[in-house]
Amino acid sequence: MIFKERQKRAMDTMNHRNREYLNRMNGQRGEDGEPSLPTDPKDENPLAKENLEKGDLSAMVISALLTFLPIMLILAAIMFLAVKLLS
Repeated sequence: MIFKERQKRAMDTMNHRNREYLNRMNGQRGEDGEPSLPTDPKDENPLAKENLEKGDLSAMVISALLTFLPIMLILAAIMFLAVKLLS
């Protein structure tokens, strides 16, 4: 396989991170021998106010509008045509 080494490195990294995460959740000691510190819940939530940059919220709103507005317009047009044809 062409990417066998790359895949093996990726799997090793993923397994290592998974092991660290499970140890942290179980309260076991880390690789350096010190107890793992409990994580702050705001660090886990990417939408927490402390984790957002200046324009992130407006970018998310614009993205949601660009995604759902055309769908809503199409559904509104279909409903409008259905009402016109049925009446």
